Amino acid sequence: MKPKRVITSSLGLREGIAYKHLSDQKKQEDPFISAAREMAEIGGRFKEHGDRLMDWIAPVFKGSKAPAFMERLYYGTCLLSDIAWRGHPDFRAERAMMEILYGRFVGVDHRDRGFVGLALNQINGGSQNSRLARLCRSLLSAEEVKQALVLGAALRLGHRVSGGTSKLLKRVRLKSSGDHLVLEVDDGFETIVNDVVERRLKALADQMHLTSSVELALNETSNIAIKG
Repeated sequence: MKPKRVITSSLGLREGIAYKHLSDQKKQEDPFISAAREMAEIGGRFKEHGDRLMDWIAPVFKGSKAPAFMERLYYGTCLLSDIAWRGHPDFRAERAMMEILYGRFVGVDHRDRGFVGLALNQINGGSQNSRLARLCRSLLSAEEVKQALVLGAALRLGHRVSGGTSKLLKRVRLKSSGDHLVLEVDDGFETIVNDVVERRLKALADQMHLTSSVELALNETSNIAIKG
């Protein structure tokens, strides 16, 4: 045939025509983030939870040397972090990884899928030696694996603290200082920090090679360490 030009459509001619008729504003949206948000609204429990979790975990990545492309993956993972909640606890990690590895997302490549998939596995307490987890790791560099595991551990802690609501996230904050990670709790909300929260905080700190403690915020000028 010897064509001068070949055009490949990733989803189909119909989708291309639909995209052509979108508003300029819609065309500027990140297709992966838009799809992740839509999936979260359909399958998640709380519409705005992903955005609030992104803000909550921000101190963990402050000053991070991670590549710039990861920021959108952090956000997408936050939006998708609750999509497997309807599944049986023993299979939530597998279900979440299946969604990102084989879902009809655009705007992401194999590496991106592996990164988000590995983080979702960590959020849901999945084994790092499962077939899908190994597949995710095979798509990433050593540094990308590390960042995905840190992200997953941070969101796993955030989910436990919040119980899926924004109210408790406002009462508990993550702070990173040097080689130390602090979970700061407002006075009167100490019961939020149970054994599970402590274990997940330590797991996050271990991933970051930091020590950790829980501190009670009495007021703006005084903090008292209550657990460490």
